[in-house]
Amino acid sequence: MGILSAAIALFSSGGEGQQERLPEQPSSDGDEPKSTILVIDDDPLLLQTVKSLLVKRGFNVLTSSSSPKGLDMLRYAARDIRIVVLDYKMPKLDGGETLNFIKQLSPNARVIGLTAMNLDSVTVGYLEGVDKLLSKPVVATELLGAVDELLGVGQSQEEPVSKAVNPVSSNPSCDAKTVLVAEDEPEVREFLAAVLREMGCIVLEAENGDRALHIFERSRGLKIDLLLTDIVMPVLGGKELAYRVGSLYPETKIVFCSAYPEKLGVGNGMFDKQIPFLQKPVTINAVKLKVREVLGEATEDLQQSSAKTLQD
Repeated sequence: MGILSAAIALFSSGGEGQQERLPEQPSSDGDEPKSTILVIDDDPLLLQTVKSLLVKRGFNVLTSSSSPKGLDMLRYAARDIRIVVLDYKMPKLDGGETLNFIKQLSPNARVIGLTAMNLDSVTVGYLEGVDKLLSKPVVATELLGAVDELLGVGQSQEEPVSKAVNPVSSNPSCDAKTVLVAEDEPEVREFLAAVLREMGCIVLEAENGDRALHIFERSRGLKIDLLLTDIVMPVLGGKELAYRVGSLYPETKIVFCSAYPEKLGVGNGMFDKQIPFLQKPVTINAVKLKVREVLGEATEDLQQSSAKTLQD
């Protein structure tokens, strides 16, 4: 299983988030060990997606869905963990209390705070104690920028950390974008996911529209940039899925992919103008071109036109 394809697996786990193996002690062979980042957040989807993003950029990543377990990881690997990504609103032990323990256990660790709350509701100790504060939903480029900046403190300007651990993607227009693929045929879903990962996207997968909506509902701390959906699927089809996503998550762009374009109820030849569409069987180049086109049109609200056409 690839690094990013594991993202969908988290929805089969119950209760506590996935716990990662603690890092091995650095070897003595002279190689520079990777930087280790600990992510503490009670949202399993955000945990897995942030982990995938950071692993892809060359970091060792530990994750915990609870503060006490996260602190246990820090206690064991304090000398290796350079950055802690910490959600403010946590059960059992909130972000402010956790931050105090982090400072005691590892004074040199830098902390990136996350919150979806109004800053007036966040304690002053937390606001002043974290090195960087990011708002939810988390934007991947902002998170990577914060990591680069914190790891770059004290390093020479000749070798910035962004070049040391963050290789530039060959497709910067799709780099760090999150795409949800809704497709009931496993082979087609895996093909689309593989193409998107090659483009530098973070990929989530769903076997039908109902599962896709569940992923959106669970993604309270994650921005999904694009929905790539089949039209004919069991339980909930792509047309109804697109209507709901367009209404509830207007910032998410939508691309249809189907062998049955007539199921959209739109005349042939109108897809490029009103609804981004991929005709099955799709090719690698067709997927890349359409995704770049849609993600690159930052000023065009494709959801409005899609929702309007679907309602008509």
